[in-house]
Amino acid sequence: MKNFFIVTFIFIFCIFSFATSSKGEGLAYDFSLNDLGGQRINLSDFRNKQEVILFFWASWCAFCRRELRNLIDKYPALKKDNIEVLAVNIEESAKVVQRFLAREKIEFKVLLDSEGTVAVIYGIVGIPTYIWIDKEGKIKYKGHALPEEE
Repeated sequence: MKNFFIVTFIFIFCIFSFATSSKGEGLAYDFSLNDLGGQRINLSDFRNKQEVILFFWASWCAFCRRELRNLIDKYPALKKDNIEVLAVNIEESAKVVQRFLAREKIEFKVLLDSEGTVAVIYGIVGIPTYIWIDKEGKIKYKGHALPEEE
């Protein structure tokens, strides 16, 4: 039993160490989540094609709502620069997310991390959190605000 806890601790420590880098460290973990329309989206589908910004958020988070509006405004310029945005909602039902987004005009994909698995793997501690991934799948940035200089 003691060995189980030690192995589990080491495993979790390794994942968090990888996922909490703030600049240029490590490959992004590949995942597969459904969007609001039920389509399965894989992060690896974007590899070697375009950069991706993962935006982790929840509808109850006031800062997330502000950042979501910021992303909606900036998305046309990001798309023009061949950067895709995947807004990963954490632990809310599709119904709650759809109801919340009914008032917003969102052009980018909204993914449902209904059990929070992807958020845990990426070491999300506090939302909103942005993770910027380059074309090769490497994490360029991780933080709570969209970097203006990028």
